[in-house]
Amino acid sequence: MNQYDKCWYKVYGSGFSDDLVVLIALLKYLNSFDSAAQVHELGANNAERFNAFCCYSLTEHFQLLSDDPLHMGDLRDSKNLFRPRLRITDRPRTYKVMDVMFGEDDAPMALISVNGHENAYILPADLAGWVSMVLSNVDFKDILFPGKVRFQYFEGRFRADFL
Repeated sequence: MNQYDKCWYKVYGSGFSDDLVVLIALLKYLNSFDSAAQVHELGANNAERFNAFCCYSLTEHFQLLSDDPLHMGDLRDSKNLFRPRLRITDRPRTYKVMDVMFGEDDAPMALISVNGHENAYILPADLAGWVSMVLSNVDFKDILFPGKVRFQYFEGRFRADFL
């Protein structure tokens, strides 16, 4: 066994998001006890209980990822690193769109309500024409929003359809 250094804190980087979820699950599991004596009382059952808790946490995490409309997309431009992008795939997804706009850098954006929380998401550049069309007539915009919009990548193009 090699000892690299004597420090209290270590950092582990991984390409798998589940490593962090497992660490957080461990911290939450340990936090659920009032004292170390309670942990010790369970003895060998701790491993089985933590495993079940960890599996539940991982299931929640990946369910959140599959339902999450966020998508990081093309990050070649460093100013887009922390700007949420709407995930648009070949599977149609419908969202409650509250408004559309152009960002300060002319990126097409949509204000989307998810579970009662409104967030602005950057849309693919291909949808700039769609946003421009909606914004071209104020009366048209007031009729459409808030409203349901189906986003999809279909036959090599991004689509946004009002429902």
